[in-house]
Amino acid sequence: MKKTRIIIPLVIVALIATLCILRWQAWFGKIEEPPYNTPDTIDRLVINMGATGFNSRTITWRCGDSLQPAELHLKLENTKDITTIPAEGTIVTTDGGSNAYYKVDITPSQGYYMYQVVTGEHTSPWYHLHVVEQANHCAFLVSGDIQDIERSVTDTIFQALYKRYPQTDFLLLLGDVIHRPIDNSWNLWFNEIDTIAACLPHIANCGNHEYYKGRKGDIDPRWCHTFTHPNNGPDNVKAQSYYLDLPSMRLIVIDTQGLKRLRDYRRTKQWLKELVDNNTQSFCVVALHHPLQSQSIGRYGIWERLYFKKTLEKVDLVLQGHDHSYARTCTKQHNEKNTPINIVTTNSEKHYLSKCRRKADRIACGERLYEYIEVNENQMTIYTYLTDKYTLYDKIHIEKDENGNNTVTTEDALSDEQLLMPKKYEGKRNYKTIRYNRCRELRREALQIRAEQ
Repeated sequence: MKKTRIIIPLVIVALIATLCILRWQAWFGKIEEPPYNTPDTIDRLVINMGATGFNSRTITWRCGDSLQPAELHLKLENTKDITTIPAEGTIVTTDGGSNAYYKVDITPSQGYYMYQVVTGEHTSPWYHLHVVEQANHCAFLVSGDIQDIERSVTDTIFQALYKRYPQTDFLLLLGDVIHRPIDNSWNLWFNEIDTIAACLPHIANCGNHEYYKGRKGDIDPRWCHTFTHPNNGPDNVKAQSYYLDLPSMRLIVIDTQGLKRLRDYRRTKQWLKELVDNNTQSFCVVALHHPLQSQSIGRYGIWERLYFKKTLEKVDLVLQGHDHSYARTCTKQHNEKNTPINIVTTNSEKHYLSKCRRKADRIACGERLYEYIEVNENQMTIYTYLTDKYTLYDKIHIEKDENGNNTVTTEDALSDEQLLMPKKYEGKRNYKTIRYNRCRELRREALQIRAEQ
């Protein structure tokens, strides 16, 4: 008995030490940012959904490394009358250099506008700004992790999405937009998103790759001055959590990476509960980077599941990233699909191996996807598409009756599940690939039995 009391703690310590050795670089290995010079021109222009209603917008940009007089020019399309609005400037310093960021808050009435920004002697081109609210209707695009290391097809994808959905209200980013909090990663992202960021409003959730590694683990300050949000998050939690009330929908964004202490989780849990319980919109949607239930091998959403699962059982849709694979799971009640609907999605060339959970209604591995979501007063439809040929991969519809009860229907005529072996794992035989091959074999067998019933 005495030996057992000694051996068990030693084994636990050994396992923890081994895990720390294996994961030290991933958890704490900070990448040094090379020195950079901020160009003395206007760049990194982004239009964000604002904090004071559906019509409000916050426009941010960067210009040089020292503050200059700056302003925004706004006019209705096909008119010459220009309104000038002064901008607020801030110096943002990182290990590699300094940046001068600017922002302007506007709340124009509904209409089609043009705007440009001016900083010192520099003037941007004119960009489109549409503020058109349809009663009880909202439509938006969702992108999971992007996290490109080098130039890829991301720019082609976003250009195509912008053309395919001209009436979309905003783009929701689920975190890990950049690969690392260094200037080169930011340059890559803005080269890929191009002028779309200046025309299509953004709602952004940060992920772990927007944070510095190490003991403090602070967020990259460039993120906070690029993607803005309402200041209505949980008290005394230094995280990018917030909510917006949109037509027929309350959207709650939780910065899971910014929760460093148990008290942060507790405060965010209480904040979330109050928002969900007091929601007066038809639907409630929650976006967070880390999934409640991880879908990729070697990942676990312990804290998110422990603190948020019970409250999130009351919402309609939970959108998640981080796992670099796709999974959609409906809540099952009496063998019928119900809400909340949990979706883990990815829009990255970086793929992880799926656990191929049998409880999931639809999964994908080795594919890039995006979501297009339409919300009306009593209906929500979620379309998931593959980005290679923009083909429909998944579809789910929620109908809400006058008592607030949901009826969930799914598209049955869908193509076979895409359970690919990502290139980085091809030809490798290890624990992950062996498990993945076995899991997807069992998944396919289960789907075959389900189809025959």
